[in-house]
Amino acid sequence: MRNFISAIFFIVVLITSISLPGVGQPADSTSNEYYSDHSEMLLIRLYTLTKLNTFTIIREPQSYVLAPNGQTNIGIGFNYKSFGLGVSFGLPKSKGSDEIYGTTSRFDIQGSVYSKNFGGDAFVQGYKGYYNSNPNDFVDWQKEEFPQLPDMQVFTIGLTAFYIQNGENYSFRAANIRNQIQNKSAGSFTYGVFGNYDASTTDNGYIPSELADSTNTSFDLKAFEALSVGVSLGYFYTLVKNRFFVNMGVVPGFGFRRVHLKDLMDASEVENTPAGQVLVRTSMGYEHKSFYLGFTGSVNFRNFKYKEFEFDLGTEQFRFILGKRFLVL
Repeated sequence: MRNFISAIFFIVVLITSISLPGVGQPADSTSNEYYSDHSEMLLIRLYTLTKLNTFTIIREPQSYVLAPNGQTNIGIGFNYKSFGLGVSFGLPKSKGSDEIYGTTSRFDIQGSVYSKNFGGDAFVQGYKGYYNSNPNDFVDWQKEEFPQLPDMQVFTIGLTAFYIQNGENYSFRAANIRNQIQNKSAGSFTYGVFGNYDASTTDNGYIPSELADSTNTSFDLKAFEALSVGVSLGYFYTLVKNRFFVNMGVVPGFGFRRVHLKDLMDASEVENTPAGQVLVRTSMGYEHKSFYLGFTGSVNFRNFKYKEFEFDLGTEQFRFILGKRFLVL
């Protein structure tokens, strides 16, 4: 562990201290008064990454929240010209964390497109092992350990793609990967499509046995599959103030959903319903002459109904980033 921390410290010192001629200068003719392009430079970034796939079961006025045991990863990545790659590794968790929140096994693969006029994300996620994060909303919960569902499994495939209308003035890459820099505030409408496949199973339902008598609910769902497709219309805007920037984007989508539901008695039904989702992206940062600091976050919300309940699903990702650009000789 000490060697791991020493290696991270060395990388931070390297990124923030090395200064090469030409760093910060526009790289090619795609630069304009609104943003400057630095894709001909090698961008190295060190980051922390937290990903979640959460579920909320709602019957007013109560909300019942299920979450995996969260894990923070640390990663390193690069971008050069049109290519970029990042690799992250999970930080070790204490034994106490697994006792309190339960054990979650996971795999998570994601790819993104950042271009002048097109953007998009694709991801594949698999989680097993969830816990209820708000038991005190239902009972006087005195235990340190949260109610757990070790058998709960979730599998998600997602795709979003959109056209950026004002790519001449607004840079999607500046807001997210920083191989461009937004010099003046600008925004853009987006038009696109989306598709999501969400599947989940449990052995004994989504209510832990410790809460079954206290939630006063007849929520008897134990598995579902939901396939959603549709179109989206959104807006992104970057505010620039000196060396600081803040970006926010909201992309609502509407379409068609087919849901296959199975209850605790193994009775099944299929429903065809309208689909809705909301993609929210945000980023902010500070551009120093030798390095940059940044934060990015994205959340994809979608839901469906089961009897008198609303089932909300959220795919979330957050990064804190330290990066530097190097002139390639």
